[in-house]
Order: sequence, then C-alpha cells, then structure tokens
Amino acid sequence: MTVTAGEQWRLSMCVCTFRRTDGIRRALESLAECRKPVGVRAEIIVVDNDSAMSGKQACDAFQSSHLECQVKYVVEAVPGIAAARNRCLAEATGDWVTFIDDDEYGDTTWLIELVRVLDQTGADAVFGPVLPTFPVSAS
Repeated sequence: MTVTAGEQWRLSMCVCTFRRTDGIRRALESLAECRKPVGVRAEIIVVDNDSAMSGKQACDAFQSSHLECQVKYVVEAVPGIAAARNRCLAEATGDWVTFIDDDEYGDTTWLIELVRVLDQTGADAVFGPVLPTFPVSAS
C-alpha cells in the first residue's frame, strides 16, 4: 500500500510495556500529541508483558482523559519483547503499524516524518533513530 496525503487509511500505534508505569504514561502522552497525517485513523495498542497487569491503571487513566484516542490494552503472558511485539501485530487492525516502547516517546512530528519517507521511497518499512534522554541527575 502506498500512502498518499489525504487518503483514508488506518494506523496501529503499538506500545510494549513491562513494569514501567511512568514510562507508559509518557509514551501514551507522546502518541496523543503526535501530529497525524491527513486522512489517518489511528488506534493505540498497549501490550503489557506483565501478567500482573502493572500498566492497566496508567492505560485506563490515559483513556479516560483522552477520549479522542482509541486505546486497546492487552496482556501478553509469554515473557520477552518478541512475544509482546508479535502480540501487537496480532491485535493490530491498521494498514500500517508503528512500534514504540515504554522507555521511548515520539516527537510531535514522528508520524509525519515516517509517512513522508514512505511517500518518497515507496519502502515497505521505515524507521528512525531512537535518541536517548537522561535525567539531569544521571551520571
């Protein structure tokens, strides 16, 4: 599928989490603040790799304060990032899928830039750098 500006298409934004409630909050907030390409209908899928459901409360709180966002929360009991990402793919309904983890956040132009590169190259997949940020107290 080629992405064309203004065309209607679905995007599944997948977030994997494991016992990082502050991280999942920040990742979700960044997805809500991301500018979406014209015509995109987005869903957010959170796969919690903790069978104790440590991320559920943060996801529920996010959903209740961001009614415009469609959030699906699921638990993947099989440990490991591969199992969590595969579960994201199984749950996704979009024409395109993005991945972000609970220790990352997207810039407001993240999705716009991904789509721009898709348009320019016709690639089947695109990605960009993950730039670390550390608290001032880190040394």
